[in-house]
Amino acid sequence: MPQNGGPHTFSRPPKVNVAPPQTLTFLFTDIEGSTPLWDAQPEAMRAATQLHNALLRGAIIGHGGNAFRVVGDAFCVAFSDAASAVGAAIDAQRALRAQDWGAAPIHVRMGLHSGSVEPAEDEIFRGPSLARAARVMSAAHGDQILATAATVALLDRKVPAGGVLRDLGDHTLRGFARPERLYQLVSPGLRSEFPSIRTQEALRTNLPPSLTTFVGRAQALTEVREAVAKSRLVTLIGSGGTGKTRLAIEAASALTGAFEDGVWLVELAPLTDAALVASAIAGALGARAEGEVLPLTLIEAALHGKHALLLLDNCEHVIDDAARISQALLRRLPHLHLMATSREALGVEGESLYRVPSLSMPGVEEVHTSAEVLASEAGALFVERARAIAPTFALTEKNAAAVARVCRRLDGIPLAIELAVARLGALSVEELAKRVDDRFRLLTGGLRTALPRQRTLRALVDWSYDLLSQDEKTVLNTLAAFAGGFSLDAAERVCDGDVSKETTVLDIVERLVSKSLLLSEQRQETETRYRLLETVRQYAGEKLVESGQADPARRRHFAFFLELAQSGSIALHGPLALEWLDRLETEHDNLRAALDWSADAAPADHARLAGAMSTFWDIRGHFTEGWGRLERALTEHPARDRARLEALLGAGLLAYRLDHTQRSDDILTEAIALAQELGETRGEVDATLSLAYDRIWQGPGAVEPLALRARTLARTAGAASREGLAVLVLGRAVMDRGEYARAQALFLESARLLANAGCVLRAPTAIQHAGECAFEQVELTTARRLLDDALLQHRRLGNVHDAAATLRMLARLALNEQRLDEASAQSAESLRIFHALHDPNCAARSARIHAQVLCAAGNPAGALSYAQSAAATFREHGSRVELTGALRIVGCIQAELGERQAARRALLDAIDAQGGVTFDGGLPRLLEAIAGMHPETPVAPVLLGSAAAMRNHWKLPMLQAEREEHDRWHVAVRAAHSDGDFDRAVSIGQALTRDEAIQNARALLRDVASR
Repeated sequence: MPQNGGPHTFSRPPKVNVAPPQTLTFLFTDIEGSTPLWDAQPEAMRAATQLHNALLRGAIIGHGGNAFRVVGDAFCVAFSDAASAVGAAIDAQRALRAQDWGAAPIHVRMGLHSGSVEPAEDEIFRGPSLARAARVMSAAHGDQILATAATVALLDRKVPAGGVLRDLGDHTLRGFARPERLYQLVSPGLRSEFPSIRTQEALRTNLPPSLTTFVGRAQALTEVREAVAKSRLVTLIGSGGTGKTRLAIEAASALTGAFEDGVWLVELAPLTDAALVASAIAGALGARAEGEVLPLTLIEAALHGKHALLLLDNCEHVIDDAARISQALLRRLPHLHLMATSREALGVEGESLYRVPSLSMPGVEEVHTSAEVLASEAGALFVERARAIAPTFALTEKNAAAVARVCRRLDGIPLAIELAVARLGALSVEELAKRVDDRFRLLTGGLRTALPRQRTLRALVDWSYDLLSQDEKTVLNTLAAFAGGFSLDAAERVCDGDVSKETTVLDIVERLVSKSLLLSEQRQETETRYRLLETVRQYAGEKLVESGQADPARRRHFAFFLELAQSGSIALHGPLALEWLDRLETEHDNLRAALDWSADAAPADHARLAGAMSTFWDIRGHFTEGWGRLERALTEHPARDRARLEALLGAGLLAYRLDHTQRSDDILTEAIALAQELGETRGEVDATLSLAYDRIWQGPGAVEPLALRARTLARTAGAASREGLAVLVLGRAVMDRGEYARAQALFLESARLLANAGCVLRAPTAIQHAGECAFEQVELTTARRLLDDALLQHRRLGNVHDAAATLRMLARLALNEQRLDEASAQSAESLRIFHALHDPNCAARSARIHAQVLCAAGNPAGALSYAQSAAATFREHGSRVELTGALRIVGCIQAELGERQAARRALLDAIDAQGGVTFDGGLPRLLEAIAGMHPETPVAPVLLGSAAAMRNHWKLPMLQAEREEHDRWHVAVRAAHSDGDFDRAVSIGQALTRDEAIQNARALLRDVASR
């Protein structure tokens, strides 16, 4: 329940008609002391809470209220009028008091306040009215109903249900400067006598009032409060600027009612002498020294027998004395609780640690909506503080991405975000986002009233850095060479030689973690990862350069990750491929950093690393990045050596993926020649296989000789996995010739060879193509089994490219079986992935299928743009066979839309694209479409005869979707001719050669167009 100074922003209640501005009455409730009840009686409390919620809902609904937010046992309710709200509160208390709660007695406190609210564009309530209602509720005791003067005024002092008002006088609510007149609702059947209410006047505390809204961290606030209830010493730890102090004060403020003898803040930041810690505590309690009485004795006297909470803020620079005194007080004062903030643990027996994280941040994607930014804590804080600095500031769809970038680049650190927002008086959000990487010069505008170390970002980090030992500083500086995170093994290798003989890198890493300068994250059960916040990394990087050790550190970093990448490039062809893919993905930022450094410092090593990364880049879809890095490596390293060969192999593969066909051909041709020069048979096999793939668009005749040569070379070299890949490529050539049964057998043989060789990476691709061949033979059960298996394996490996290709085939299967929703989802997802991978040809294939799905779903207008897009891509990049298929679909859709002339042009272009093509399994459908669109012409039945003869000759079975189209065209043509004429024309067509049939179709279209 965000009842004590949290960000009171709730969804607008749909059942209350709010025409802003309008006054609503808010009822806030929660169960008093629920945490200890849950600890003591969890089962009883579970049942009691369910009954409590049901009773409250009944009272709320009975009076027309809307519980617009319910968190556990806490209700936030809106009413259109005050009388209804009061009536609901009284009825709810009566219902609650009538129950026998048994082992879990329930006592609910309630607060009422009326105020004006204005829903923002995003339909979220904000403002002091909700905060005030929450504060009123927190001032009440269990079974008590409190109301503000604003609510009482709306009642005109007429209380429903026979109730009366008891004036409790003016009270200052926590976080509000203006006193509030409070009233207790007294009604028959309700408890009427209570202790003094829990407001500033009744509670003993020196906590400062909040001058700004506490944004986000509702969950953290709850967790800290629960930790204090369970432990007598809770230390909030975290790096500088994460908001430890603010969170601790908000939590302490929320706990004032739980400590009848007071909650006291002890500010240790100003201390320059650790011996003054005890004096600072005594001073906060108002205990004055008399004579030679020790401060610790004064504290004991002031708190003897008292149930109180002390908040020791900023302990890190006086950590030893703060720990010693805390332990002494806990032992001597059994009713005392302590909360502390520090950048490291106090190390006291019984201490409970709560690590304060950065604020939640917008996602890593480039495009953000305003709603996504506001949903993050960092984004909400930015917007809240920006409105205070610049009242005209508004979060829009245009600037949301810039706000998200600022929040992410500043690691979600509250202080850093507030320092950044202070610049909005001089910079736009977009300008701020461009400059945020220069954070130490940019973020210098802190409040004059802030502690000196909180006025600039550099001073904040200086404070932590200056408290480190020399070994700790040296290791921290070297760790700045890492990017994105690292393992302990990597840290020990890269930091080798950075520490004195008396300690180890592990010791230093543990100390940096304990001092909140290094974050540890449990990624897997067997590995801990470490990372620096980007602000700390940039600072340490500057110190590394100043020390003169940047180049040696980055050279050790590069050596470690070159070794890792080279091991991975070998392992990716074996049974541990998935494990290594994930490992390389985890270390991708470090590998990028190593590539960036070596590009200028060590070109040959840069080429080695880029080449070793190429298979990973291919499988995980990093085509554009990989191609750019490999192309640079080839330019910077012209030497005829193994390093260049590795870079050539990778560059050729990725150029093919990006459809740089001629460039890929040139690169791979050079790779074959270089492999032969170096006597690298396996390199020659790899280059030959990639070249075969690159030439698929030229037809089976260009591919098959290369595949056969690669298989021979692989057998000679004893490279079983490469032999399996050669059979895979051979299968592609045979499939493109229309020999689907033979191709399927080759793909299954390839899968077997690859599996036996332990090559789990490529075996799924062979299974995928076998499924495609089964589909073309209308073996639909087998096709689905193989394709589902391939998709599962592709996704497990993270092979996004081949997963998208498999989705496209599954969409064809679903389309054939009239499962159009499934087909649409699969083809759209496939298209999205290929667009993201910048693979135009594969995207065009998916667009062509998606067009067919939309057309089958009755949306030809929507389908046309996808089909035309596919045709345009194939015209520029693809094969003639694929262009023919796309143009046929364009023509059919245009005909359905009544665009007859445009349809004829598209079909004529499709016929013209057949020049030089030896096999196209889609040609019969094209001839049938041309005939069906011109059924009355004498040539139409001739074309049907030619199409039938081709299907029979090439052994092309018809899928269900094709058969429906085939039958429709046949019916139309047959109806336009006598039986005798139709049969004679069909017989003529069956005797025509492929080229003669194409000439007849072209003549028909040109003849019709000329009329």
